[in-house]
Amino acid sequence: MAKSFNYRKYYKDYYGIDFGKEFDIHHIDINRENNEINNLILLPKRLHLKYHYSLSGLYRVSEDDGLMKIYLIPYAFDDIEKYLEIAHQMESWASFKHTLDTLLKSGVKKHEIRNLVGFDKYFLPEGISWK
Repeated sequence: MAKSFNYRKYYKDYYGIDFGKEFDIHHIDINRENNEINNLILLPKRLHLKYHYSLSGLYRVSEDDGLMKIYLIPYAFDDIEKYLEIAHQMESWASFKHTLDTLLKSGVKKHEIRNLVGFDKYFLPEGISWK
């Protein structure tokens, strides 16, 4: 049996950060087979769970003739409001990832980011450290 891909380690190594079990790696497109770095985002475990739970109230899945169909529930206004609140909380994590991606794409090495003005330990969200 092939060993599964360790996307937590991949994420840590790619960004040069370390974090504990209180964080999850979320697959943005919900496809756990798509482990491209642009499809992965670090989230606090509680926020990650809230996100997936909130999604479950927004749609229903059925299978007809072997095809999976996803239906948005049009009367789920309360669930949509909860989902939007959670999505807003996820924005700061997306911004954190975007900042790291921008620095890496501009040629800054991952081990140099911590030495940039303003990117010391106070740049990192609580519970995350530089490797």
